[in-house]
Amino acid sequence: MTNEIIELIKTWHVIFQFVLLFGVAFMGMILSVSVLGYIGEFFTETLPILFRGYPPNKQEDIEDDD
Repeated sequence: MTNEIIELIKTWHVIFQFVLLFGVAFMGMILSVSVLGYIGEFFTETLPILFRGYPPNKQEDIEDDD
């Protein structure tokens, strides 16, 4: 099945092959950037909260001098 698809694409004009390759590469880049973003968010935001808990709320200690 895969070989048949590759043979079909080989019959296309070079410009269409390039557009297909560019589109697949672009979608792969978008997917990898989003996955890396979720992994980075997990390490920078979720893990510290899981290990240390939420930071204390400092708003209650500050008095308004209005």
